[in-house]
Amino acid sequence: MDVFAARFYDSFRASHAEYRRRLASGTQPKPPGWVAGPSRFLDYTDTEALLAVNAAYLLVVLLLYVLMKLRKEAFVLRGPMIVRGRRSAAAAAA
Repeated sequence: MDVFAARFYDSFRASHAEYRRRLASGTQPKPPGWVAGPSRFLDYTDTEALLAVNAAYLLVVLLLYVLMKLRKEAFVLRGPMIVRGRRSAAAAAA
């Protein structure tokens, strides 16, 4: 498994270095407009944007966690959100 990981890492490093060379020389094709739009949100090579998106995600998760902890009653799913499985005859009899 270590050989696979090493090959994967080396391949990624080489491809990323080649991508950076193409960017620097101006030969890298631009992605479609919806990806390269006016914001850097979907630019997977922009470290700052990736860190900002991850920080926003963690803040949302923290907010939801705190809100659920503040509830006095447990959260109960209702209606079509509940997935009911088949019960075996032994479980139904118990």
